[in-house]
Amino acid sequence: MDAKGYQQVPDLGLVSLININDTFSRVRLISHPCWLGQKRIERYPSTEDYQQALRLAFCAWGLPDQLATDHDRIFYDETSKSPFPTRFHLWLLSLGIQLKFGRLRVPEDQAITERSHQIWDQQVLEGSHFESLQHLRQALHQRQLFLNEHLPCASLHEQPPLRAYPQARLPKRPYRPEYETDLMDLQPVYTYLSQGQWFRKVRRSALSRLGGISTIWVMTGALINI
Repeated sequence: MDAKGYQQVPDLGLVSLININDTFSRVRLISHPCWLGQKRIERYPSTEDYQQALRLAFCAWGLPDQLATDHDRIFYDETSKSPFPTRFHLWLLSLGIQLKFGRLRVPEDQAITERSHQIWDQQVLEGSHFESLQHLRQALHQRQLFLNEHLPCASLHEQPPLRAYPQARLPKRPYRPEYETDLMDLQPVYTYLSQGQWFRKVRRSALSRLGGISTIWVMTGALINI
């Protein structure tokens, strides 16, 4: 999973596409548009944006065993030498999904998704106009169906992904958002946290941050070992 840098889309404004792909079957799981602003960037893709994209993909394709990402701030606490898992990371763990980080400054680890950025740009966004974000979503979905079911893929012996791997249509672990609470298990979270040591220096205001969440501690000026 990766979000492409923002693009100016006529009539819509600045949009970033969150693209998710299956690296084994080459199936394009989803391209999810995230609106950032009309003429200038007013916001960046948030934890909720990534969760929405994943929930839509999970509904169609089921829950995966692993999710590979880069070191974006949503996925990885880049401000500390002892990076406490982010809220997004803990959410995935509770659903039984391991978060796998690519190597720093090695874009080849995300080669398939980097390529997909070009595909969505050239085949959907370039030279197109959309009346609303919903119309863009529909165009992306229609192109996704074509890419998965009809367009030959060189790495799959010139077969479309779903023809080469029809089993990809069958979810290994089905998902519905209304049942998400029932699917969540906190034991993998506890197990993951027990394997590390998480250090933070508390400010004079007794404020520190773990996983992007502000916490007020009773003690001040101390080194916290959790």
